[in-house]
Amino acid sequence: MTTVIDFIGNALKTFGPLAIVFPFIFGYFYKNDLDIIFEQKQGRFFKKFANFIVAFLAFYLLLQITVFTLYSLIFAFPVLSHSIIQLIAIILILLAFLVYLLYIYAWTFIPVEKNRETIQKKRYKRSKWIIDTIEKRALFISVCIAFFTCSYFQALNINTLFLKNENVSKTFENNLGTFIGVPLFLVLFTGSVIFIYRFNKRPKCFYTMSLIDYDTLQKANKEELIHLYTRKDNQWILVEPQHRITLQEVYVYNPDKDKWYFYKKIDETN
Repeated sequence: MTTVIDFIGNALKTFGPLAIVFPFIFGYFYKNDLDIIFEQKQGRFFKKFANFIVAFLAFYLLLQITVFTLYSLIFAFPVLSHSIIQLIAIILILLAFLVYLLYIYAWTFIPVEKNRETIQKKRYKRSKWIIDTIEKRALFISVCIAFFTCSYFQALNINTLFLKNENVSKTFENNLGTFIGVPLFLVLFTGSVIFIYRFNKRPKCFYTMSLIDYDTLQKANKEELIHLYTRKDNQWILVEPQHRITLQEVYVYNPDKDKWYFYKKIDETN
């Protein structure tokens, strides 16, 4: 148990200073697209980084839960660790890995060829066809296969460790890398393609802005506006009821200058 305490202590010493930075970065996780346009350019980076960290931690926790669930099943039903089942799992993970490689390889041509305006080139068309075909069904299936097979092999590894030594705390102390480090690698492996998919598919969000007067606003809106919140710089964010969630059209009022601004969202896909 001493090893675990030392490990936690060292981790706190290493990552303790980051506790000052994390609240600032994670604050961006709750900011919407409208808030980001009022930030400096690096605000978009902080938003993406915060989303990545939260998704990574959630995926890591889900994988650990899956691993120990499978370990419990293997412990209760030893037949699940049979060599035939392991062979099937190996074949499945290899197939998923091939889909991963093909998907990543095809994506390397898309931005380059598109920027060079060579849409008619066979290489671009072939890569685009491969990506579209994989994304329709094979990508999701491959991610699920990779996730569960990786969890399965990790559960087998844990089962082997506990069979060698029935002292659970001692086994954990001597194999911290296996219990903590290996799942980190598995999350990176299984989640890498999801990251590429989301990175390339998520539309870039922009807002157009125009000055309006209050009379024009009253004529354009038959319904009363909803006051969502007030920004730190004392700007009131108001929306029509149908845009309360999407923030597709937003009215911003600055009481200090008595000015109204109309923002309209534009989603630009890559």
